[in-house]
Amino acid sequence: MARRINIKVKKGEMLDDTNVKKVKALLEQDKPITKKAACQMLNIAYNVKRLASIITAYEEKIETRKRLFASNRGKAWGDIDTRQLVMSYLKGSSISDLSASLFRSVGAIKKKLVICGVPLRKAEAGYFNPELLPDDCAKEYYDEGELVWSSRYCCVVEVGKLFQTHEHHGNVYGIWVYGKHNQSGYQPWYELGELPILKQIGLKADDFKLDLYDF
Repeated sequence: MARRINIKVKKGEMLDDTNVKKVKALLEQDKPITKKAACQMLNIAYNVKRLASIITAYEEKIETRKRLFASNRGKAWGDIDTRQLVMSYLKGSSISDLSASLFRSVGAIKKKLVICGVPLRKAEAGYFNPELLPDDCAKEYYDEGELVWSSRYCCVVEVGKLFQTHEHHGNVYGIWVYGKHNQSGYQPWYELGELPILKQIGLKADDFKLDLYDF
């Protein structure tokens, strides 16, 4: 088996997949750019051998991704992948990021989240426009320490003490928001949704505390 090329990226070099793909295409067109120009686009020192290694490493990465996506197509989800999917999504990972890291199609990621009972984020939903949760998802009374979905923050939150019973909004709870927010807040019961899948796969508050997103 051929040894996989490992490229060490130096500070300032632009070796992300998108840029390398662009440079590769320009080198392969009918009237290709010069190798010197290609190095400049990647912001690397002029080195034909290293340029070739960067392109080859990119090609190997793409082929590996294709192979892994193909091997996972139609394959049942294992416990480890399911746990990683649910935990990462509830912390704030996007569908596209999860697709890339788990080597599953966007459609497969969405389907599995729905099966797990995890609400899918909608582009128009957010803090000032929380999504209306299904009746079978929301409940009026929550236990302190319960992990639930927040339609306002679009991620997992931990329920705190009952803050007040509002005349119009009913029970309002103190919450702790995990993921990219990592802050406290308050939400009425109808903006919080149960996540039974967390107990099924053994996810607890500590799982969300130990690896907070670094934005």
